[in-house]
Amino acid sequence: MRSDVDIGASLSGGLDSSSVISIASKLLKYSGQENNFAAIHAKSSDPIFDESQYAELVCKDLDISLFKVEPTYDLFLKSIKEMVFFQDEPFASSNILMQYTVMQKAKNLGFKVMLDGQGSDEILLGYSKSFLVSLLANLTNQGFPSALEHIFMSLRNNANLNIKSITKYVLGNLSGTARAKYLSSKMKFLNLSIEPTKSLFKEVSKANLDPIEYQIIDIEKISLPQILRTEDRNSMAHSVEARLPFLDFNLVEYCLSLEVSEKVKKGWTKYPLRTSDILNTEIAWRKTKLGFDGPEIQWDKKFAPSMLEKIKKCPLINQISDMKELSKSWFKLSSKDRWRLFNVCVWREIHNVDF
Repeated sequence: MRSDVDIGASLSGGLDSSSVISIASKLLKYSGQENNFAAIHAKSSDPIFDESQYAELVCKDLDISLFKVEPTYDLFLKSIKEMVFFQDEPFASSNILMQYTVMQKAKNLGFKVMLDGQGSDEILLGYSKSFLVSLLANLTNQGFPSALEHIFMSLRNNANLNIKSITKYVLGNLSGTARAKYLSSKMKFLNLSIEPTKSLFKEVSKANLDPIEYQIIDIEKISLPQILRTEDRNSMAHSVEARLPFLDFNLVEYCLSLEVSEKVKKGWTKYPLRTSDILNTEIAWRKTKLGFDGPEIQWDKKFAPSMLEKIKKCPLINQISDMKELSKSWFKLSSKDRWRLFNVCVWREIHNVDF
């Protein structure tokens, strides 16, 4: 909170950013500091991912101002090269435009420091992909009946889990080799070695029985490095300093030391946050998890044909893939997979990369 300038905060409306904003606003009020503390929310034009009602509820409860931005498809098209330039490396999803416009708004409003809720999922087992870790911990420590109950309660209290997704997370995390084979078959048009990824998948599989090791891998090698890189580039592109309270090393060490049963209880992820009395009940016990997701699928439907045309002319993609096979598979790929290939083309063009 130390700052000689006004502090703002990114607010998705989810558990993590809402917790950060709640604590920060209360600290400022208790200290009597004069500060124009406010939240900035990126509203998705896709109703499925629209969390603006939750962001509004948080700010109403705390009596702080809320500023909203709503990136459009036209803005997405105009911003692609700019985003790729500032990111320095290809990035996984076009959803980062949401955070990019939040930081842009922060600059326009005069906020030089922005708080954010990144890191909570990694230290408190908040991701759905961590289901197997919590299931195995339950089975090991409390037996089969408890593990079975954990499955049923997760289906009830976590809207991001269903039988299909649970099966995917369990099978995918049990065998790194099988997971790598699935990825190879899905991306068979690429002429690239999958060994580095396969090695990482195996490392994750071995760590499923050691929750601390599993979280350390996620923090050091998987989720967090990507998140921190994109956040840093998005904020610094607009001369804004991003601060992530959940990644204070004392808090990280403390949360990693907690038993799995303290982090995930009765199917509820991030249980300590939900029971901390920091938040409004409606926010604290939300079953959905979104987090600044944009209308990526809607944009992809409009832009997919244009992306393919650009990819066909990209020397780098032609060098690392079978273009005929890629063209046949193009509209069967997910929106994220299409974006990743297109993103490499734009990155190569901007930075004049040749191999």
